[in-house]
Amino acid sequence: MNIHCHIQVLEGIYVYRYNRPSRFQRVKPPDKGELGELAQLISQRVGRCLERQDLLEQEPVSASLPA
Repeated sequence: MNIHCHIQVLEGIYVYRYNRPSRFQRVKPPDKGELGELAQLISQRVGRCLERQDLLEQEPVSASLPA
C-alpha cells in the first residue's frame, strides 16, 4: 500500500477590490534562496513544537567541531 496525497495549488492570488469583481493574478515561483529560507523556518517551528510536546530534545550546539 502506498499512502499518498494529491493537492492542487494555485500559482497566484485572488485580488479583491471594492465594487469590482475579484480577479486572479499570477505570481512568479519562489527562487532557491526563498525556498531555503522557508525550509529553515518550517524546520525551526516544527522542532520547537516537538520540544514543547517532549517528543524531541535538542542537543547543545558545540562551539568547535569534533576531531
